[in-house]
Amino acid sequence: MKEAILSGTIKPGDQIVESRIAHQLGSGIPLVREALIELEHQGFVQKTPYKGTIVTKLGPKEIREIFQLRVELEALALEWAHDNITPTDIKPCRS
Repeated sequence: MKEAILSGTIKPGDQIVESRIAHQLGSGIPLVREALIELEHQGFVQKTPYKGTIVTKLGPKEIREIFQLRVELEALALEWAHDNITPTDIKPCRS
């Protein structure tokens, strides 16, 4: 489902019907529900009680805010890694 959202197959604002997705994927509804919970945590979908699940719509403002946050977080992650990384941590990356 995430790939379908990222590729635009499922568009922002589209409603996601669990039973239809389960049928299309050849899986059960509980598995689709679990995936939707994860996608909601990641911000790809929004669940509204008694209304269902829709693909998140992002406007220019939200996109800018997300990228600004990512820039800050990634800079902090790099700083933390630089201060804490050891040769043992790097070895698997070179394989």
